[in-house]
Amino acid sequence: MEHNKHTDSGNVRVVCRFRPLNAKEKELGVETIQQICAEGTVKVKDPKVPEPLVITLDRIFDMGSTQESVYEASARPVVNSVL
Repeated sequence: MEHNKHTDSGNVRVVCRFRPLNAKEKELGVETIQQICAEGTVKVKDPKVPEPLVITLDRIFDMGSTQESVYEASARPVVNSVL
């Protein structure tokens, strides 16, 4: 089924943006707990749990993502459909 860009723009999508560690976290030796595996899939490891949690989202933005790229891909279509 082909999706109409105009009607899909108002649909709810779940996205996640991972930020880089800040200076204090680096100083404390904190390690990142996520591993982006594939388009839309991320593994989150918790030291207290043996198996990582696997989460599937509509879109994942890694630590190198800019604010502009996140906005353009996830918020702009919704804003445009509202206006």
